[in-house]
Amino acid sequence: MASPPSPEPWKWIILSKVPRTANLQRNDISVSHVSPPPRLSYLTVSSTRIFPAGTQTQAAATNPRVLAADLSAGLFLIATNPRIFRVLDTASPTRTRVYGVLVDFYLDPASLGVISEPAGRGFRVVGFRYQLDQPGSRNQAWLRYYLPESLRTGRQATKAVNNPMPRHTWAFSNVIAHDGRLWWVDTGSASTAGLLFCDPFADSPRMYFVHLPDHVSDREYDDGDSGTFYRHQGFCSDCSGIPPAARRRVQVVDGKFRWVQMLCGHMEGSREGAPTVLELTINDPMAAESRAARSRGRCSIADRHSLSFADIWASDSYKETRLPRKEPAVAFIHPHNPFVVYFVLNGHLFGVDMLRKEVEAGCQPHGMPGPDVSAASSLIAWSPGRTRRPHQPS
Repeated sequence: MASPPSPEPWKWIILSKVPRTANLQRNDISVSHVSPPPRLSYLTVSSTRIFPAGTQTQAAATNPRVLAADLSAGLFLIATNPRIFRVLDTASPTRTRVYGVLVDFYLDPASLGVISEPAGRGFRVVGFRYQLDQPGSRNQAWLRYYLPESLRTGRQATKAVNNPMPRHTWAFSNVIAHDGRLWWVDTGSASTAGLLFCDPFADSPRMYFVHLPDHVSDREYDDGDSGTFYRHQGFCSDCSGIPPAARRRVQVVDGKFRWVQMLCGHMEGSREGAPTVLELTINDPMAAESRAARSRGRCSIADRHSLSFADIWASDSYKETRLPRKEPAVAFIHPHNPFVVYFVLNGHLFGVDMLRKEVEAGCQPHGMPGPDVSAASSLIAWSPGRTRRPHQPS
């Protein structure tokens, strides 16, 4: 099967992280129900390839879900079983393939990423495992490599690496393949949010970590008000019921990392109690201009934009959606326009243009089960027409 067609004239699609399965006759994978944003499109995978008949895989199978992707190479890592994962290669020059990967019991699936090999010779699934630094223990961390045939041959490799945050319990929300490196995204808390990254193809990989910048001082406040600390950190514990991880997104747009935060409507300086969406453009942490910041474990900021939802709520375009004046969950950033951010609210998906201060491209029910927070974390913005091989570091 040839590469998935570019869905003209939209150039990009919104994929659900929950692939559909069907008895496909000709191909292992298809991109089905291709629709213009903000409607969803779906990966459909051959059920016989994902769940071979009569196997233990089929008996222990769960609903497949995308864990990570190398979007530039059209690779999607999906979980079909607590230990068995599949890589969907949608950019094969002849036909799509489904590969199996058997993963160690002790490896957290959230630490798994997939990346195309240099010169397009295949791919690697890489997991990060660590031992928390405690008195009397050694600071240990490893990269675990899984190659396409590992389900059949058990072919794996392990490399010992450094752990830049030995006392930190990692809470990865995504693993991004970008510029020949893997980037583990931790957005679990305001004080430890950051990017852990390395070149997985190096003979002796070195792990780096940079904090993602918070919009407030790193100082902690406590004047006896149980909510004060959260308000100074931009998150109020009781204002919306949306956890911090669902108010933050990291995404690569036009080759640059973008860092989106929703700031609480109870924050000092907020307008009419409305939340504020803040977007920062992050310089490449390995670039020369970021060297000083990286040496301090910090990101270098290239650009900053913010918008109060008071402006969005007051716009005619938002009123036409008939949605309430309520804080939404952050979903993703438009893959070609960094000033358009998509949100989920009351079962609907909509985009906000931060420069024009209005709703972009209307509002559509997304049709996904579960609360808004779950739906927002289950969407991928992808440009099939930009899928390319080979994938090499710049």
